[in-house]
Amino acid sequence: MKDLVSLVEHYNPGFSNGVRPASEAAIRSLERRAGPLPGAYLRLLRTFGGTPNPLELSDIDLGIEMALARRIAQNHLRPSVRYAFLASELDDSEIDYWMDRDSPVGDDDCAIVLSRFTVYVEEPVSPTYEPFAASLEDFLYFRVFADRVVPSFAHSQWGYLPEYHTPDDVDLTLLVPLTQGFTRRARPRHNAIYERDGAAIAIRRDPDGFVGIYLAAHDKDELDALAAAFSASSGYGTGFRRG
Repeated sequence: MKDLVSLVEHYNPGFSNGVRPASEAAIRSLERRAGPLPGAYLRLLRTFGGTPNPLELSDIDLGIEMALARRIAQNHLRPSVRYAFLASELDDSEIDYWMDRDSPVGDDDCAIVLSRFTVYVEEPVSPTYEPFAASLEDFLYFRVFADRVVPSFAHSQWGYLPEYHTPDDVDLTLLVPLTQGFTRRARPRHNAIYERDGAAIAIRRDPDGFVGIYLAAHDKDELDALAAAFSASSGYGTGFRRG
């Protein structure tokens, strides 16, 4: 999680001065209600989980107070169930995100799924879960890129590979930034973030096959040139959209 904090700090100087870990008492309280928590999530809580809306993301609060409040509202769910609550969208979409404890990733991470309605105690029904992110790490880095990195640039665009792309198309897409002088960050390992002076790129790869390309730059002409490079490489013909 230190690398994630470093990413936010790079584009939002002073950010790290305001974060604080969740208390061990609060973490134990959450574990009593939710059951064993993935190690990656515990690292999140112990890095900045004690701060309300710790990453200052749009429409999502990853602080432990929010997690405890929502878990209390979902008290009918047994601690042993497969999915552990992660966060909710705070808009009107009623989307909840969950950690899939039966789909481990690496040493201590897991896949993230979503449900599209809020499960309250007076609604003791199981939601329908949809695969959303390859891991908690991928979920966090992409949200940070969209909400904290992109706004620090003057211009942005986004696009995506055609629905029926091939694995070779994905591999070529991941190589495009390297041909344009970008360096890929060590994390995340499935999704990808690339940086160079004056610009940044994120490539999002979802479990359902969706591949999104997100560009940000201070110079509009540079941004257009990056979009053209991706279009030429992948044969992606629908064009990028302004952020």
